[in-house]
Amino acid sequence: MQVQYSNRKLEKLASDGKERLKKLGTDGARRFEARISEFKAANCLEDLRNLPQARIHELKGNRKKQFSADLCHPYRLISLPGTTPSHGKMTADGIGNASPSLIYKKSPTPMSETNPIEDFATPPGVTLQDSLDALGMSQAELSERAGISDKTINRIIKGIDPVTHSTALALEKVLQVPAGFWLKLESNYREHLARQVEARTLAGFADWARRFPYPDMIRKGYVTAARSAEEKAAVLLRFFGVATPDRWQAVYQDMELELSFRKTEGTSDRMPVLSAWLRRGEILAQSAVGGEFDATTFSQNLQTIRSFTREVPSTFIPKMKTLCAEAGVIFELVPELPGLGVSGVMRWFHGRPLIQQSLLFKTNDNFWFTFFHEAKHVLQMRKKQIFIEGGKSQPEDIKREEEANRFAGEILIPGDAWETFVRKSHFESERIRAFAKNIAIHPGIVAGRLLKEGLVDYSKPQAKLRAKFEWAA
Repeated sequence: MQVQYSNRKLEKLASDGKERLKKLGTDGARRFEARISEFKAANCLEDLRNLPQARIHELKGNRKKQFSADLCHPYRLISLPGTTPSHGKMTADGIGNASPSLIYKKSPTPMSETNPIEDFATPPGVTLQDSLDALGMSQAELSERAGISDKTINRIIKGIDPVTHSTALALEKVLQVPAGFWLKLESNYREHLARQVEARTLAGFADWARRFPYPDMIRKGYVTAARSAEEKAAVLLRFFGVATPDRWQAVYQDMELELSFRKTEGTSDRMPVLSAWLRRGEILAQSAVGGEFDATTFSQNLQTIRSFTREVPSTFIPKMKTLCAEAGVIFELVPELPGLGVSGVMRWFHGRPLIQQSLLFKTNDNFWFTFFHEAKHVLQMRKKQIFIEGGKSQPEDIKREEEANRFAGEILIPGDAWETFVRKSHFESERIRAFAKNIAIHPGIVAGRLLKEGLVDYSKPQAKLRAKFEWAA
């Protein structure tokens, strides 16, 4: 079952062994751990009906439809209303005494299955011994009834030997508790032991984790908050989908993408930021719809996308994504991290071209030039190469970069029209607007090109024709 805790005080009991000892005593803490472990191993409360020490029973009166489980006298765990014996979810609503009142009651707090609240998991042997004690059955009698050796029973109770499938089936027949319960109890316990080992391993990854701008990654929605250096390392490994920092380096830092970025000064410090931004794009791209890449459809749709330059992002971004998807191209706009220094990238992801952009320069002229630049890299069909706008290209890539630049400039402002426009060396704002209207494009893109080519100074009013793009709050 999924176990939830209805308030922070109960979460504290589940996550802090010292707090359990203080509140419940040695025996109470042990029983608390056993009951919670048993709840998590059961598919539903019905699985625990025949677990004598738990004494699962429905309450009466104003507590009808609530269920109680014995902890240790006078304490018990009480489920919230709506939990039934066949329902696979239980919320521990409080630790009450024999009276009907609860000590705590607040709104439920969900528990993550990958990052459990509990700092414990009891081995099946604890539950098995509790069951034998409650039934007045000896280990020898269980051995005789189940056909399992005394030594094996004893080693299971001590947590040395695991519960096997055949043992679980034998216990099911003798104790009337499903085999799946015993196997899940065993699995949860072994996973807990493995996570304890992993926690010690993660402590050694703290220096690696500190290379990433974790607070910024939280603010940008890349990752969730972490309470410790070890948890931060674990979150980052799950984010990147790798088992260790060495695997991160193998997947990201040694990718061909770094060949065009490696010789940029300070690149080694930038790789954690770059890899995090690229990974965020991968995660978003995993849910992208679309079929196989079709170059003809993409080329046609680029002309339609060009007409969006006069629209606001909230209008054109969804339409861009749709038109790209029609051609089998994934387009993702991903919030940049400090120090990224990259406005766009094109790569092939799971057999489809992925254009990923940031808002590095935050103006519409840069945004649209970057998009069409990366679009040309898509059409170049270099499936094993990654093009990073803002990186330092190798000599063999310069030709393709120049080709992409020419393509972006031409599709935004046709060469003949541009030559005619700049032949007259006066570029007042009104003339820029009139020219932009004539070629059906946003005037900020014309102003941006004038600025880029040094025909207008950035301090002039024309620079303000460029639209500012900002991330929504």
